[in-house]
Amino acid sequence: MSPLAGIVKQRISSCLDILDKLLQTQHSVVSCIVRAKRQTQSGSRESRIVAQIWQALGIDPKTTPNHLTLGEIGMESMFAVELQQGLERDYDIKVSLNDIKNVTVKMIKDFEAGKTNELKMLTEEFRDCRSKLSKIKFLIPTESYTKLNSVKTGKPIYFLPPLEGIFSSLEALAAMIDRPVIGLNWTKNLEKMSVKELSLYYTDILKTLHPKGDYDIFGHFYGALIAVQMLKKAPVGKAVIIDMLSEIRMDDEVLTDEYIMELIIAFIAKDLPPVVRDKIKRDCNSKP
Repeated sequence: MSPLAGIVKQRISSCLDILDKLLQTQHSVVSCIVRAKRQTQSGSRESRIVAQIWQALGIDPKTTPNHLTLGEIGMESMFAVELQQGLERDYDIKVSLNDIKNVTVKMIKDFEAGKTNELKMLTEEFRDCRSKLSKIKFLIPTESYTKLNSVKTGKPIYFLPPLEGIFSSLEALAAMIDRPVIGLNWTKNLEKMSVKELSLYYTDILKTLHPKGDYDIFGHFYGALIAVQMLKKAPVGKAVIIDMLSEIRMDDEVLTDEYIMELIIAFIAKDLPPVVRDKIKRDCNSKP
């Protein structure tokens, strides 16, 4: 389908009718297309392009939710390629095919209104996101602990694992601390342990690393839950706990599953563009 070139989607009934005729000929067939009706359109170049986009997608922009992406609506690859080439050629907006599918209905409406910078900002967000994510090693460690800075003197501080299981989000903090910082890793064998069992596991590791006790620990979000458990029995000297749930009343009216899901996504997907975070949230909420 190539609506910007004046070609529309051919319906199955039309395909079968044409195929029946072509099979009865003695000539080879390369392709079959259906020409769109030519109409004289008024308005800006952007409004004409957007009108073709709505036609290609087969939607009414007045009744379609603004947050839906072109990919969710069902944009076909051939049209995505043509739209990608048109944006780069006419507006110097360089966007990948995958990113095209993350463009929302609202962004298309803004584009129609002449706000072409919105799409440029989206491409910059994707570029920055890829740059940040490319520096992160999403590997589950096999060792029980990892040194997070280069300081060798002073009393160590032990970081408990954050929600995402790796310490990339805490490396900048570790680099600012003038004491040795050691991350207690989350390894694959821990996946079925409860918070209480995890606290005992990390306490045993600290008995090896810091036999005299009186050790300092740091827990953030998920690590905070483990730290609280460790404070009950482990010989902790000092603990810094950043508990993102501490000010929330723990009842069904406030702490809903939807809120927990939103909080987790906001944390682990903080470097993603908002449009992608919103789509992940919708995908997660649609699951049982």
